[in-house]
Order: sequence, then structure tokens, then C-alpha cells
Amino acid sequence: MAFREIIGQEKAISILKGCIMKNRIPHAMLFAGDEGIGKRLTALNFAKALNCRGTGGGDLFSAGTKEGGAAADAGDIDACDRCPSCTKTDRASHPDVFIIRPEGDGGQITVSAIRQLEESLSYKPFEGRWKVAIIDNADRLNQSASNAFLQTLEEPAPRSILILITSRPDVMLATIRSRCQRINFTPLPVDLMQELLKERLEKSDSDKSTLLSVLSGGRLGHALDENLIAQRDRSFEIFRRMLGRVEEDAWDDRDEIEMV
Repeated sequence: MAFREIIGQEKAISILKGCIMKNRIPHAMLFAGDEGIGKRLTALNFAKALNCRGTGGGDLFSAGTKEGGAAADAGDIDACDRCPSCTKTDRASHPDVFIIRPEGDGGQITVSAIRQLEESLSYKPFEGRWKVAIIDNADRLNQSASNAFLQTLEEPAPRSILILITSRPDVMLATIRSRCQRINFTPLPVDLMQELLKERLEKSDSDKSTLLSVLSGGRLGHALDENLIAQRDRSFEIFRRMLGRVEEDAWDDRDEIEMV
């Protein structure tokens, strides 16, 4: 997949393409927006475009020109999706692209993960033009990791880019947010969601597409990956039980409470 296949985030992608075209890549960016609207997918494709060795990638456009000397246009910038760099990024095997996620029972990003990232970023890019670190669910950085990460932001390694992804930017340290260029991602309009769901879901009728569009809040990832209609029906059943038997506990466990 490439930029051209990401739906509904034209403004964010236009900003990223402009950065590549002008060869002005921010050292740190914050991708903020609801879950399931394409932040991770866009981050990965930005990494692909930066290191792409095919036509349209960051290598070709770093000088701001096309082949033959013509001026580059942001619309031309994208990952080719075929070169070794692109395929390695897709397979999570590119030596210059790192993805940090919460781990363990507590679901946190620890200081040891940040220290390892710092060491990896301290070396020159091995294959690509840039080293790209994607910190998924960056709001899960614990206190020690956040403090260590501040040093990474203040003393950036050459040819390195940090992309922080979060649906809860206000939970993060203000000092981290202030050092990143923020790029906002927005939910898709209901009518666009309906059309996309009709195309992607087999045997999907108009009523079901409309319902999923509303229940997902414009988040295509949620509409495609989760059984939202079953969750809604389950929630209605729980509330009916609560109304009929106030003295009993209607939920089986805490996870069920949070889902509702």
C-alpha cells in the first residue's frame, strides 16, 4: 500500500508530501487522532516514501526535481511499493525502520525500549536515506521512558525521524508535544464511509453500511476489524438487564464495562 491508497486523510498526506518535496523533514512529528483512522498506516507509508528507491520516492525527489530536470510536484511523491526498500518496510524487516509498541502486562513503553532505540538511531542509515522510528501509542510512555525520550528529542541523531502516534495526545508530557510537529488525522464523513464499506464488505447492503458508518464514528479500521453491530446489541442487552434487575451486577468483568 502507498499514499495513493489511503482514504480520507488528504490534508495530512499533503503535508507529508510537501516535506519530502522541499527536503524539509521535521525531526519529530506527532500523528494525533482517533483510533482506526489511518495514523499507523500513514506513518509506515511515509517511511516507505522517504526511503523508496523507485520512481516517486524520497530519493528521487530529495533535490526537488523529476527525472530530466523538471520541477517536482507533490502529487508525484509516493512509495513505488515494489523496490526492496518498500517491500522490506511492509514486512517489518527494513534495518532503518523501527516500530516501538507498548509491551508487557502493564501495556507500557519502557525506558529500556527507548534506550535501545537511541542506540539504533546513533548509527548512520544502513540501507535507506533516513532512519525512521515509529512510536505507536506514544501516550503509553511511562515516566522514566518519557524523560529519556526528551533527551532523544533534544539531541536528535543525524538523518533520523521520530513519528509519535497517539489517540490521546493530552496524556503525553507537554514538553514532548511541544517538540513535535503535530499532524491531525480526522474521522471520515459518514457518506464516504458508506461508499467504502459497500465496496469492501461482501454482501453489505445500504442499511448495514450506514449503521457501521455511524457506530464506527468515521473510523474505517474499526468498521472493518470489529463486530460493531454485535457489540451494540450486547450493550442494549446489558442495559435492559440493568433496568430489570438493578440489584444485580450486569457485567461479567471490567473489560466488558469498558467495551460498553
